[in-house]
Parts: sequence; structure tokens; C-alpha cells
Amino acid sequence: KIVNGKKTSYFHNELSEEAKKLIGDIAPKKLETAPAPAAAQPADKKGASAWNQAGTWEEKDLTKWAKSTLQEHIEKAKYVLPDSSPAPGAEVVVTKVKTLDGHASCALARGKKRYIYEFMVKLEWKLHSPSGLECTGSLALPDIDGTIDLGEGYEMHEFAIDSVSENSLRPLIERFVQRGGFHESLNNAIDDWVRLFKKEH
Repeated sequence: KIVNGKKTSYFHNELSEEAKKLIGDIAPKKLETAPAPAAAQPADKKGASAWNQAGTWEEKDLTKWAKSTLQEHIEKAKYVLPDSSPAPGAEVVVTKVKTLDGHASCALARGKKRYIYEFMVKLEWKLHSPSGLECTGSLALPDIDGTIDLGEGYEMHEFAIDSVSENSLRPLIERFVQRGGFHESLNNAIDDWVRLFKKEH
């Protein structure tokens, strides 16, 4: 086929002036791309790290501090039997913290602090009285953690009497060391530590 004196084929088609008007300008054009807007910088949040300016989650390990201060509080726990008891004036004290395992941290989540801790304690105790009565033993507090409310108390396990000067002391020990008295003193000591933890951090 000859168009305007030129030979055309199936793959080479000359457009008439009328067709060009209908189709318009089909020449390739360079696209102008608008520059992307700069990402907005988040405002600094007080207390948040540079990588955590969104305030989503930030955690600080406080295990070393927690173990040291918790042990100090537990070692100070003691109980003096009342005058109405079979061993008036007898005192129960912690002689040794054998095991203190666990971890503690303080987390900042969306501007709100969370106190995370979980410890297991095993200790040795001793009862002695002015009259010469004496008893030693051990116990465990396996669940010292943030799920327990202040005043709720901490369960005692593995309670054992290692030596006793008189067998008649056993019911007294069960009452004032294992179930009440000294156990309450331990609960109060741990609660005081929890308050310190939240105050200091």
C-alpha cells in the first residue's frame, strides 16, 4: 500500500490528518514527579530514648538493685512472741537468705510506668528465747511477683524444722512461725520492698 508516496505494511501504519486530530498528541512525554514531602519528626517525649520517641515500650533492667534491696528487707524481718504465748519474749529471726532468684525491671509503655518483678526466696530462720528455748529451720517463698497485691501475703512452702530443743515447741512454731507472726513479718518486709521499688523508680 502506498500512502503519500511511501510504502506501508501491517506493522507500519501512517495516520491520516483526521485520525491524528481524533487521537491527539501521542508522542512520549517526560513525567514531572513532585518531590515527596519530608517525613514529620516526632516530638521528643520526656524520659523516652531516642529510638523510642513514640513512647511505645521501653524497659530498664533493675535486677541487681532489686536483689540487693529485697535481701536487706527480708533479713530484717523478725517476730517477738507475745507474753500470752507459751514462750513469751521468744524471738524469730532470719539467719540466712540461701537463695534469691529472679528478675526485676521498670517499663515505660505509652507514658505509663509498669513495675515487673518475679522472685523466689529460700531462707533459714531461728527461734530463741530468754529461757533457753531454741529452734532452727528453713522455708521458701516461691512466688514474690507483681500479681500479688500489697497486704495479700506471700505463700510459704517447704517449711521445715531442722533442730528443736524441746518437742513441745512444735505446735508453737507452727502457730507463730509458719502460719502467723513471723510469716506476717516476712509479708510486711516484702510489701515494704515493693513500696520502695515503686518510690525509687
